Amino acid sequence: MYFGKTAISTLCLLNFGSFAFADKLLRNRKLSDVGRPSDSITPRNGPPVNKDGQDDPRRPGGPNLDFGQEADYIVVFKDESSHSSFSQNEMATVNCIRHLNFLNAEVIKLPNAQVAQQWAERNDVLFVEKDQEVRKLAETVPYGINLVEAFNIDYVADSGVKACIIDTGYALLHEDLPNNINYGNDNLVTGYNPYDNGEVWDKDGDGHGTHVAGTMAAVGGNDVGVVGVTSKAKMPLHIGKGLTDSGSGSMSGVLDAMKNCVENGAKVVNMSLGGGGPSSAVQSFLTDLENDGIDVLFVAAAGNGGSSSYSYPASYDSPLVMSVAAVNSNRVKASFSQYNDQVDIAGPGVNVNSPTTSNGGDTLTYAAFSGTSMASPHVAGVAALIWSHHPNKSAAEIRLALECSAVMPQQYGNVVRNNDVGYGVVNAQNALDMLDSNNFDGCPGTAPTTAPTPFSCSPNEDLLEIRIKTDQYPTETGWTLTNTCSGTVVANTPEGTYNTGNTVYSDAVCVPTGGAYSFLITDSFGDGICCSYGTGFYNVFKNDVSEIDGGEFGQEETKTFGQCTETPAPQTPPTPAPQTPPTPAPQT
Repeated sequence: MYFGKTAISTLCLLNFGSFAFADKLLRNRKLSDVGRPSDSITPRNGPPVNKDGQDDPRRPGGPNLDFGQEADYIVVFKDESSHSSFSQNEMATVNCIRHLNFLNAEVIKLPNAQVAQQWAERNDVLFVEKDQEVRKLAETVPYGINLVEAFNIDYVADSGVKACIIDTGYALLHEDLPNNINYGNDNLVTGYNPYDNGEVWDKDGDGHGTHVAGTMAAVGGNDVGVVGVTSKAKMPLHIGKGLTDSGSGSMSGVLDAMKNCVENGAKVVNMSLGGGGPSSAVQSFLTDLENDGIDVLFVAAAGNGGSSSYSYPASYDSPLVMSVAAVNSNRVKASFSQYNDQVDIAGPGVNVNSPTTSNGGDTLTYAAFSGTSMASPHVAGVAALIWSHHPNKSAAEIRLALECSAVMPQQYGNVVRNNDVGYGVVNAQNALDMLDSNNFDGCPGTAPTTAPTPFSCSPNEDLLEIRIKTDQYPTETGWTLTNTCSGTVVANTPEGTYNTGNTVYSDAVCVPTGGAYSFLITDSFGDGICCSYGTGFYNVFKNDVSEIDGGEFGQEETKTFGQCTETPAPQTPPTPAPQTPPTPAPQT
């Protein structure tokens, strides 16, 4: 499946001079069996090597060509008028599998690659791509409510914060899961199956979705089973059966479930699934949500391949998507957990005990599983938990609180972020305290009033700190800080120095007190460091006080601060009077 950060942006799609369509057939298999994607599928596991080449996802060109046999294809029309004309005049002549009207798209079964190519070449079609199979992320072996410090925090009933789980379904009658009986017939558990296959959302023939749901919301205080992150109150749940009882599904089915979650008011959506590569259809959907200001957070498993490869939807570089790695009870990254520059945060994912099913959903039981599938609902549950205490906060503020309050495992030292566990292990109490105090000082992505300093300056010096968070293309960024009073360059970092994307870098220098400064930041590609391909930023602090900040610019941006008042004054006194008093009277 393909929901990812390397997907081509909507703006690029509008510039397609021709077309391309993806035909990646994803077999039903464990994620750990999937090797590192080829450069043609995931063009970047690190800094770009050829900004003029077609490997750059910001260049027009569409999904990669990889033709297969008879299969289902997502056909996205250029606009509503084109889609409407097709629906009225041609719909009866094709084998339509699913309507995606919100994207002006149809899922159509096509006999071969040649026919698919003909569809893609139509003047009324924007692009065509394979409807890839998606499935649950395979488990390796599982456990963690106390590790994330959620047990002593109550979900605020009637806060309106609803969670959605897109997975293999939900065992509605499990003794330890919320249902409309132990919820007092309040109809707080609802669901949807995007597939016309006779399966129902409230029965889980695989068990994976039920296990994920249990980690998030298993009932507490009932003297059976386990407790979930939000176990102490009636949190509304919506279930999207994006994966069938076989443990797999299609990208369009998952996309349909995502849309349904949003339509049903979900604030947090857990997606413990992955497969395939980036999808322009999914990217368009997420971009539309961003543009419409929809407050929703998609929390997804980083993947179980134990490599630096990207898994989707977790690796989509969007402010609406968080990628979750797995750690064990000692906060050590699990060996199977994928690591890359899109990992945002980590959660318990080894030997996690939770409700599940067996025998095709007929047996309701418990089991311990391991995987990033188990880590993701810890983070999603914490997100819903703290959001219920502050329902008027935005998704961006909830995400910032989660990342800024995460606990970095001791073995990583004082780094702000790394590719193994992102900003660290999610911590509900820390995040809630941050929201309660509304104090985000020192958080990545903000302009704090005070920041930790790597060293101190002498009393007659000012400390200038330059803090940069890179985007996906760190080698493009450079900057120069100049004292405009003297014309002296006091600090600089040339383009090509930074080599890790989505990472906060900090430089500091002591300068004479006073003075005026000019800060020049450049981007060799010309798209700044925010917000198309990352959420980069820059901040310049003087004695721990933010002077200038930014991130959205083109080729370069210059900002100034300070005044040339400290040193010139004694060099050119306005009159000699202070040096030579007119009379001796003041001295005697």
